[in-house]
Amino acid sequence: MGLFSFFGKNRKQDNGKPPGDSSVLPPNTRAKAAVAELESRGYFNYASPEVTEEMKLVMAKDLLRGIIPSIRMDKAPYKSLDLRYFGLDGEDLFEQGGVLYTLEQMQPTFNKIGVVLKITDHLEEWDNKHQWLNHEISINGKRYILFHHFTGYGWGEAAQRFANMINDQLELQGSVERLFLSSSGNDGCCIFLNEQLYRFISPYITDHWERILPVDEWCKVMNVSLEEI
Repeated sequence: MGLFSFFGKNRKQDNGKPPGDSSVLPPNTRAKAAVAELESRGYFNYASPEVTEEMKLVMAKDLLRGIIPSIRMDKAPYKSLDLRYFGLDGEDLFEQGGVLYTLEQMQPTFNKIGVVLKITDHLEEWDNKHQWLNHEISINGKRYILFHHFTGYGWGEAAQRFANMINDQLELQGSVERLFLSSSGNDGCCIFLNEQLYRFISPYITDHWERILPVDEWCKVMNVSLEEI
């Protein structure tokens, strides 16, 4: 098993500096402090037992360098071990079966969070005559229209509507977690964070395209139309 990290930089905070960013402290001291901050905010609450203290330290060092903290298996199926960070390839998500596959990959996280996402109806249909896509899904009896008579490539739209659907269910079921987006297209990714974690982690990631963002802000940066589902 190995460590996979994903690069980003520092996002501006109220005081203009990432929390704990003190160059006078030795790197290991800063990293240990960052681990403590992540733990106090519940970052590792859902992590696999395989995630060791050494791995947590590596994640913290990555964060201090502006890298989104994450641990994934280094062999197929490359699953997330922290159960917060996931790749979200817009092309794969938009293609047939992509939404169902992604929901399946996130199921261990939903189990840890304590929410139930039961698919009660699903329609994914490409109309050759009109060259448009209709895609709707019902979760726990609530209907979400992801695409209606949609033409073209909806990679960004797929990520936006998927994230909004997940966040709606998290809110309905009383969870404090939300799904945030980062990057787009084939480089897209997402991360489950509560408000405290978001406020702690996001100041480190300032690259314009790689920032961790709420869905509405992400849409503005990525020039994706924000649609109700």
